[in-house]
Amino acid sequence: MKQWLARWGRLLRDSWESLWEDHHWSVIGGFWLTAYGLGVIGVFKQPPVFAERDVWDIFYRPIQLFMLDDSMVIDEGGIVMSWQLQIARFMSPAIAGYTAFAALSAVFNEQLGLLKLRLFKGHVVICGLGRKGDQLAKDFLDCGDRVVVIELDEGNDEIRGCQADGAIVLVGNATDRSVLRKARIDRAKCLIAICGDDGTNVEIAVHANDIIRNSRSSSNQSSTPQTDAGSSVDRPLTETDDDIVHCFVHIVDLDLRTLLANRFVGEPGDPIELRFFNIFESGARALLEDFPPDVYGGQSAQGQLHLLVIGFGQFGESVITNGARLGHYASDKRLRITVIDKDAGKKEQAFRARFPHIDEACDLKFVEMDYEGTGYLEGRLLWGTDEDCKFTLVYVCLDDDSRGLACALDILPKLRPAGTPIVVRMSDNAGLATLLQADNGAARTASQLRAFLMINDTCRRKAILNDEQDRLAQVIHRNYARRQAEAGDTAVDNPFAVRWHALPDEIKNSNRQQADHIPLKLRAIGCTTRPIKDPQATSLFEFATAEVELMARMEHERWKAERFLAGWSYAPGPKNPARKTHPDLISYDALPEEVKEIDRHAVRDIPQLLARIGYEIVR
Repeated sequence: MKQWLARWGRLLRDSWESLWEDHHWSVIGGFWLTAYGLGVIGVFKQPPVFAERDVWDIFYRPIQLFMLDDSMVIDEGGIVMSWQLQIARFMSPAIAGYTAFAALSAVFNEQLGLLKLRLFKGHVVICGLGRKGDQLAKDFLDCGDRVVVIELDEGNDEIRGCQADGAIVLVGNATDRSVLRKARIDRAKCLIAICGDDGTNVEIAVHANDIIRNSRSSSNQSSTPQTDAGSSVDRPLTETDDDIVHCFVHIVDLDLRTLLANRFVGEPGDPIELRFFNIFESGARALLEDFPPDVYGGQSAQGQLHLLVIGFGQFGESVITNGARLGHYASDKRLRITVIDKDAGKKEQAFRARFPHIDEACDLKFVEMDYEGTGYLEGRLLWGTDEDCKFTLVYVCLDDDSRGLACALDILPKLRPAGTPIVVRMSDNAGLATLLQADNGAARTASQLRAFLMINDTCRRKAILNDEQDRLAQVIHRNYARRQAEAGDTAVDNPFAVRWHALPDEIKNSNRQQADHIPLKLRAIGCTTRPIKDPQATSLFEFATAEVELMARMEHERWKAERFLAGWSYAPGPKNPARKTHPDLISYDALPEEVKEIDRHAVRDIPQLLARIGYEIVR
């Protein structure tokens, strides 16, 4: 009931604010006419101040009230004024003052914003105020960040809402260097380019890169000299690169994103870190985090998990690739994925051309079927010969909300006997998605049909910045670099034994994927994490020998899947990065003992890694 009342309260407030924004000048004009009309009536009823009064004085003298001059309409002889004149003499200057204030605010709003910007440091700059940009701006503001938005369309309805929420909005082209300088991107904490076009976002990134490098060149020359690779990566985690501007660039084309990530590789001391992201990739990661297959699809130790993915657009493809990377559980059984799409045959060919070794990471099957037709998903596709449902979890990944919801509602009765959860991708928490939103968490958990809100869950501060994931990934990398240094390797021997910001994007993502898999490993042994309760405690959680071996096996399978999806394959002999071959792409049991020990080290390090970012393990 409280949530229902709060929802209606927000709706009424938003409706009132929208109505006022659309009609406030008409309301102000009505007040002007009312004040003037009362003044005319009051002057007409009032005895003349002088012996004679011209008829035009009745219409002229009320105007003086707006200028705080009532000497020509009020008799100093003590005659009682009419109530109309009493109201007019106070109402007129008040409405005149408010009008002047509103007009000056409208005229000088941008100039006032630019003046405030001169004092800003560590703010967030968002380029593009579409649905994704608007949601991001609101979430950053809710988290207490100062936000500057650059939007090309001055008629965008979201501008006034952003300004009302506290953001500074600059109307202009974000690819214009002068506009980027106005936003003070050289002093920002991060820049997010999320316009609707990949080319525009790339151009913003290029200009931002040049501006920030040029503005920081003098400070870089006077900064602390760089140290060797071993010591630079071993700095304490609390020593963050506060002066680095983190630039997040949204790229829809995944192949273009890969090319750009390989092109813009940072160097030690760089004042900017470019990171190319994709909302579908971020959404797939959030989906698997919010609705993990080993939790919502049954315990992994009980058997093989089998996912059904309906719709193979960019989001569906990202769900499959991320699922294949992470889908390595305690059961030691390969993840099965069945994909249903209208054009499955054609799309499968293109997908397998990009990921030729996908079958080494999971069992993948494509089924060409019209999911909008009647009677689809009947019989043998859903149910096995033993009358058990073949699927443990269903992801509906269609791009259209109405089609996705219709598809989910159509298969819900067929899967209800088995209780198979169905997760539907929806754009946001408005419109049709409200049908799937329960009033409380318990009801939502008990429901077989759930909604994943694409924009709400991906266009938020946590999903874009990935603070905790990146901090954990950096600790993982530092541990690796430390071990390499202890073994005698240098940056010459190992090009990855460098500081985090100088790593290629592929290696950064490898560390992030290892960080993402830690919760799965902990769930496999009945553990979870929580913020550290006693910071003074020195003892760390210790795994049993059998638990270390189980999680080391899971880690090796995860690493294999990551390598296979990156285009690597098995070949005996030394590792060959040029040909992308590796001798360790084999089963865990077949590994040499020294290689198994590397995976065990990665597992034993987990309590320490989590402690470094403020978490501890509990059973």
